Amino acid sequence: MQKLFLIFSFLSLWSLSQAGAQIEMQIKTHRNQFIIHEPLVLDLNITNRAGKELFLHQEGLKPWLNIIVTNSKGTPLTPLKKLNFKAVKIPSGRALQKSIDLAQLFPLDDYGSYKVYAMVRLPGQGREGFNSNTAKFIVTTARIIASQHFGIGANLREYKLMSFTDEKQNSLYFALHDKATDRNLKTYTLGPALTFERPKTMVDGKNNFNILYLVKPNIYAHLVINSKGVLKTRRYHQRGAYEKPKLVAFANGEVKVSGSIPFDPNAKKEKRKGQRKISDRPGIIYR
Repeated sequence: MQKLFLIFSFLSLWSLSQAGAQIEMQIKTHRNQFIIHEPLVLDLNITNRAGKELFLHQEGLKPWLNIIVTNSKGTPLTPLKKLNFKAVKIPSGRALQKSIDLAQLFPLDDYGSYKVYAMVRLPGQGREGFNSNTAKFIVTTARIIASQHFGIGANLREYKLMSFTDEKQNSLYFALHDKATDRNLKTYTLGPALTFERPKTMVDGKNNFNILYLVKPNIYAHLVINSKGVLKTRRYHQRGAYEKPKLVAFANGEVKVSGSIPFDPNAKKEKRKGQRKISDRPGIIYR
């Protein structure tokens, strides 16, 4: 009996190792730190090493792909909705790449550190599944540097402009906050910003949020975000000869940038492309 048990255990372990060898799976997040409520994208890469095409699909109530997120206490988070991933086919030797927004699937509403890993169940395997590596990330907050309230019907909402500095650079973040639910409806980064000058903000007659901030020495970005939190325009301005650029409100409700010269960074790049290098000169010089 003991001999049969040892044989069965060996066959089980061999079966698991063979199943695990059929795929390679890696996950990673775009950054190590994220602002609360902003998109938190997880990149998943599954490579088929089975020597034949794999058809990954749900069997019964068990999905073929599962994502597990745990908080700083090691407690798994309950998904906000049922994780239901469509069936996929991966040809032999090919890889499946998938991006998943964890902020849409899990309640990442608390500051702190988290861990995440993915699990794939192979078809016809009654085992728990094959686990990926574990990725770590931190959910933190940003410093609010400007905020303005506005109304949409009976709803009161708030624009927030925030600043966050990581190990690489300082970035600005935008948030659209709903006062009734006390939750950010949208949160996303606006890009790097210099801290030499404080950004200027103003709401125009159509409830658009105007932001003017320094992106490079003497180069400013003017962003217009509508009441749904959608970035409508991004234009650049160069400092004028006599004053710094500023936001000015007009009687008709418009907000424009004053004291600046319009700047097109793409035009400057095209000009550089058209310039000849010394190495481009002909090998023979005629006199």
